[in-house]
Amino acid sequence: MKLLRPDIPTRVRIKVARRQLEAFGASAEMLKRAEGERQDIYLDRLLTGLSLYLENLFRPLHLDHDPALVNRKKIFNRAGEHIGYKPAANNPKYLVYRTKEDHDRKTRVRGDGAQYSDLALARKNKRIEKRRKKNANAKGAIRKKGRTGQQRDFFQRGRGLPKARKQWGKSNRWPVRTNRDVRTSTRTETPPSGE
Repeated sequence: MKLLRPDIPTRVRIKVARRQLEAFGASAEMLKRAEGERQDIYLDRLLTGLSLYLENLFRPLHLDHDPALVNRKKIFNRAGEHIGYKPAANNPKYLVYRTKEDHDRKTRVRGDGAQYSDLALARKNKRIEKRRKKNANAKGAIRKKGRTGQQRDFFQRGRGLPKARKQWGKSNRWPVRTNRDVRTSTRTETPPSGE
């Protein structure tokens, strides 16, 4: 399923850049907008200042969703169409400017610090959700049959999973047939042939 990716307006981009510059301790003069200055020019000036703090001068900065959109809770309408995220995709508190290399590293290699990357976290959540659905389906099928006989044993075990079936046709490998006594762990000597 393709993710809904709404366009991020310039005013939101400005809020994100200002927040990051304030966190770096930028001067009030740097954050001040000039009289009659257009939004796109003001944003370019803020991003140039931010690239100085990120030591990435004159190279483009990427706007990163943190947490990634794929890892956010999705909101659907009654028809089942994906209409948004929680938190919202364009919420300035959950957007961060990063260098291209840092953005790529966080998305594909590893997250901030020693966390999972965005894609690895998405795979992990998908695997957990798949297991949860599988277990819910197994419990639902047994509850439909009722709690008599074999089904009662299922719930008494307390694990929520049916007991593994015995596989017929496989030989029993216990006790091991060797020339040593397994219970005492001592070797019994067999006389060499020919004496």
